Amino acid sequence: MKSLKSKIVSLILIFSVVLPFQSLKAEVVDQIVAEVNGSIITYSELKKILDPIYAQYSKVYGGDELIARVREARNEALNQIIENKLILQAANEQGLEANESAVDDRLKEIKSRFPDEETFLETLKRDGTRYDDFVDQVRDQLLIKALIGRQVTSRVIVSPKEVEAYYEKNKEKFGGQEEVHLYHIMVKKDPDNMFLSKETTQQILNKINSGDDFQQLATSYSEGPNANKGGDLGWVKKGKLIEALSEAAFSLPEGGVSELVESQGAFHILKVTERKNPEVKSLPEVEGLVENAVFREKANDMSRKWMASLREKAYINIFE
Repeated sequence: MKSLKSKIVSLILIFSVVLPFQSLKAEVVDQIVAEVNGSIITYSELKKILDPIYAQYSKVYGGDELIARVREARNEALNQIIENKLILQAANEQGLEANESAVDDRLKEIKSRFPDEETFLETLKRDGTRYDDFVDQVRDQLLIKALIGRQVTSRVIVSPKEVEAYYEKNKEKFGGQEEVHLYHIMVKKDPDNMFLSKETTQQILNKINSGDDFQQLATSYSEGPNANKGGDLGWVKKGKLIEALSEAAFSLPEGGVSELVESQGAFHILKVTERKNPEVKSLPEVEGLVENAVFREKANDMSRKWMASLREKAYINIFE
């Protein structure tokens, strides 16, 4: 099997991705990876987007999965660059220009995130970005936003009937959160004797199933939070627990006790004493949220169609 380094080198050659290996930087020559109506896209444009993504992915993934994730990121990044170029070309055809006052305001807002301008400029230099190029990027971003506003968002109209229809179809999205009053017993895993930890927890569960009091057992044996309160965690909303515990807790009826639940560091027993099911809010209560949801849905659909029309008229050549 190829080593990870050799696989990544292969990926660079095949998919024109420059990954941030210092040993490779001197060897790779900037190349054209795509052409959009005569405007080229180079290695370096992709690399600026992919370097931080690779740095993050390499902490989580390895081997073939890392290569697949980087390949997917490369394709998405290239697609985004292509679409941005198409939008900018359309803006130029329409004679649109970025509002320079808005550009200045945006630059001030970005610089305000840094202690001083010197730190800001040093950050650009460290990233390999010239200040003038950064200003051009800001100008392009604002121009893209302006044209999308003109071609898409300004044309989206949401009618009261659409709001009502969306609400009726998606009522469950506009309810409160499900909650349970939860009691909890936790036995930490003994790294030297995992079987003993599980067996201890099973014995506690057997006692509960035989009629022993859950809270008393929690006080005596639990190593979890609120053990001194009988393991009472109070009211817990769905999604606030780790997945394994949440799945077990919210599948229990009132008075129900779970089987053994295993997490990374412990074994658990859960008991639900009460439940609060979410009440669906009325349309007047959530009308603004529903209208925004319909607007986003229509805007996304219109944006996809508009972009498809730009692509259809364009000459796009990707060099694989």
